[in-house]
Amino acid sequence: MNEWMPEGELGGKITDIVEMLKTTGSGDMTITLAGAHAKGLADELSDIDIYMYYESPNSYEVNKQIVGAFADGGEAFITADHTSAEFGGCYIFHYKGTLVEVTTRLYENALKRIRETLAGRFEIIPNNWTINGYYTFTYVSEISYVKPVWDPPRFIENTKKIIYPYSQKLKNSIIEVFGGRMTAPLNNREYDNAVKRGDFFMVNFFVKSVLLNMVQVIFALNNVYFTGDKQITKKLAALPYCPAKLLENIEFLLGTPADCGNLERQRGLLCEIVNELNTKSGVQTAEKPLFAIP
Repeated sequence: MNEWMPEGELGGKITDIVEMLKTTGSGDMTITLAGAHAKGLADELSDIDIYMYYESPNSYEVNKQIVGAFADGGEAFITADHTSAEFGGCYIFHYKGTLVEVTTRLYENALKRIRETLAGRFEIIPNNWTINGYYTFTYVSEISYVKPVWDPPRFIENTKKIIYPYSQKLKNSIIEVFGGRMTAPLNNREYDNAVKRGDFFMVNFFVKSVLLNMVQVIFALNNVYFTGDKQITKKLAALPYCPAKLLENIEFLLGTPADCGNLERQRGLLCEIVNELNTKSGVQTAEKPLFAIP
């Protein structure tokens, strides 16, 4: 069907799923391979992720019957519509023993979300979840990597023309929002007290918060859409720009040293990296850094 379609049994399963999904609506529709299989990161544990866009989906009752009849054991979870939730809708089921997660959108709503995001407006949902891109910005980021397996209206091809070149308004907004979230923990008195007490459990909370938000800033500085990759370290290393101190010390930063000296060293490294990123993004002034490096 397409050059990126997996071969063998997996490709056969995806082909069957696509043929079933074609019957869940009328008018134009776009079906794309997403997730690890689209990113080239799949392994034996990977499920099948699909993003689907509709002009006119069937009713909930009709599609519940269609998807249920196709799924293993007749069991499938189907949302009532494709707009009520921030992510759209979904069909979740198993097919021949493999988990399948189909995220569904309406063309009109997807384009609305994309235009809002390119204008610098997006929601982080839930508020503390940034590792996998699960905020409304994902409507844009998915277009950058999904592989169309059924797209007569050429929706993906045409929408790519909208999202490139990378929006300066979006870039500024990501740096402002995630840059603030990246910097704030380092000024938090509770983080400072946890370091002095050697409370590595509490320190871990602050460190992870800094790192997860830092990733968003780094991708934006490179004008690259963040797609929620599981192998983020490899992706960071492949970017044109990534702070060397982050890549050189990633294991130490992701670890949780149990002594105050290393906790202080860990915080100092984070401060240096964040200062570099703020300087790179133009947030930090030369006269006064946002915070003092310990």
